[in-house]
Formats: sequence, C-alpha cells, structure tokens
Amino acid sequence: MWHNRPMKLLGFCWLVLITLSFIILAQVFHLQIIEGKEQWKRSQQNRFRIKTISSQRGIIYDRSGEPLVINQNHQRIYVYKEAFAHVLGYIGEATGDELTLFGLDSGAWVGKTGIEREEDGILRGHDGGQLEEYSAEGKQVRVFSQKAPIAGSNIHMYLDSKLQRYAYRLLEKEKYKGTIIVSTPDGKIVTLVSYPSFDPNRD
Repeated sequence: MWHNRPMKLLGFCWLVLITLSFIILAQVFHLQIIEGKEQWKRSQQNRFRIKTISSQRGIIYDRSGEPLVINQNHQRIYVYKEAFAHVLGYIGEATGDELTLFGLDSGAWVGKTGIEREEDGILRGHDGGQLEEYSAEGKQVRVFSQKAPIAGSNIHMYLDSKLQRYAYRLLEKEKYKGTIIVSTPDGKIVTLVSYPSFDPNRD
C-alpha cells in the first residue's frame, strides 16, 4: 500500500502537468489564431477609409435671376444678409434628430429656417464619396472607387431683391419693428421683409 502511494502521486503530478499544458496551448491558440485573425481584420479595415464628398447646395434666385445666396469656398454666402434673412433662413450642422429624419451622415448640414428649411430636400442634393487605401504609416496609397456628388437644384423665387432691400432700409431707418409684405394682384409675394433682422452669414 505504501509502495503504491509514490506511483499515485507521480501519476497525479503528470495529470496536472498535462492539464496545464493543454490550458497553455489553448491560450496560445486563442492569442495567435483567434485574436490574430481579429487583429488582421482590424488592420485591413484600417487600411481603407470612405471619404465623403459634399454636394453643392442649389442657388436661390430672385424674380430677375439675381442670386440671393451662393456657394463660395465650401461656404454658404447670403448676398443681402439682413434684408433676406427671415425669408431665406440659414443652414447649420444637422442635429441627431435631423440626421435620423433626413437619413444623413454625421457632420451633414441642413436648412434650419426659412426657404433653406422648407426646400432643403431640393437644395441639398446628394453627397458623393470615395474609397481610399492607406499604408501602415497612414499615407494614402490609391483611390479605389469614387461616386461623384449630385448638386442640389436651384430655386427661382418671385421676390424682387431691389424692392426687398428698399423696404428693409425704410424699416431700419425709422427703427420700426414689423413686417412689410408686397404682393401682385394675383397674390404673388414680391417683398417679404422683417425688422429687426440678423446676419445669416455669421455662425
């Protein structure tokens, strides 16, 4: 009986050693094979980036074809500022709710008030994009594919920019708080101006 105890102890030690070996091998397999594949996948994903190419918003014209708002150096410029601020409105970065509502990506800009808001779907257009490959050092290697953006459509309004500016100057000069509306006999709005106003070109 006493002679068998060392043999049993030795067998137990071997069993523990074999079990530990399997555990170590399993961990090595997990680290090198499973996590290695995941790291490889992540490295491949990091090699490719999708760059959004923003579309140009449509131009808004008055009844004579004079531009009231233009695009310049990736900015929206309101030509007559305060005189048309209330009717044209302005654009800004979309909120979370607006991103969901319009189905847009983070960082997109949308109309916030006025015509910019009411006709946002027409003016905004559709962004494009391109798939780019980068090296491990972060340098661009090549562009795989590109989808050109589609510019927004232009809008021609019946407003008369000269009458609009004249009406605004009258209100501004006399410091009258209110709104001037001028329409044709058939109901087309020629002038729609309010005072006080604001400069939509300022963020």
